[in-house]
Amino acid sequence: MKTTLKLTLLTWVGIYPLITLILWLFGENLSHVTLPLRTLFLTLILVPLMTLLVMPFLRKIFTHWLTPATKPEKTKISDQQQNMTKQHITS
Repeated sequence: MKTTLKLTLLTWVGIYPLITLILWLFGENLSHVTLPLRTLFLTLILVPLMTLLVMPFLRKIFTHWLTPATKPEKTKISDQQQNMTKQHITS
């Protein structure tokens, strides 16, 4: 799975509970406010929480999952090592 897709999934994992919590806490009070103001209030709380707290926490927890596995680099055999191998085989 690509890192971009993993970050998207991780963002959703962080946003869903936050939106649910915010709406549970303030939803009744916000029901009397117009939709643009509700959205403004929700995003004023959600964006800083996600950026400063939730995503750094989730990235720390899922570092190994987010980081693509690195393949070991092939080392180039020196001419001297190749000659030594050839001499050993012919001996």
